[in-house]
Amino acid sequence: MKLGGIGQNPIEHIAGMLGMLPQPLLDTHIAMLLARTVMEGARLGVFETLKDEALTAAEVAARCGGQPRSMGKLLGALAGCEYLRYDAGRYSLAPVARKWMLGDAAQPLGDKMLLQFLEWNFLEHIGDFVRTGKPLDLHARLTPEEWGIYQRGMRATAVSCNCGWRTSRPVFPSLPRVTSSGSPDAVALCSSKGLPMSSRQSRRRLP
Repeated sequence: MKLGGIGQNPIEHIAGMLGMLPQPLLDTHIAMLLARTVMEGARLGVFETLKDEALTAAEVAARCGGQPRSMGKLLGALAGCEYLRYDAGRYSLAPVARKWMLGDAAQPLGDKMLLQFLEWNFLEHIGDFVRTGKPLDLHARLTPEEWGIYQRGMRATAVSCNCGWRTSRPVFPSLPRVTSSGSPDAVALCSSKGLPMSSRQSRRRLP
């Protein structure tokens, strides 16, 4: 599955087929805004706040500790990317948010959204790795608080991927086998982001 521009009318569909869409812009700027919008919604507690009732932007701001006008911008963006619904001045959860973003959902991803704030910072080191060949020792640089975020986020990822089906096609067939031997030359990939890091791992109790 790939992320890409989805035409919403015949003209946009034709433009996509003809290669007229600014693909690099969709792959970077639009994807970045979409990611940060959903991540901030999770971090600020927007989805949990809207769990039981539809609310106005001012009501959500009061419960989440935000400024009403600014919260309205975020809620509007979440509605635009179909995580919320808007009707008569009130916002409510869309099905995708109710299924994945609530803490009591069967496969909740809220903790993974919080982990992605850490991953966002990790990704800034890709250029350093390419220039120097030195992997990022992720586990050694996390604070105790970040360890809790990391492990809860990884647990959420594992639960969400347990969908009852498996693919027979290797996801990364060309990647070398990675062991946890602790060798300084071992390099692992962080999730599917392609972020190099040390394969040395620490065992810690899951919060």
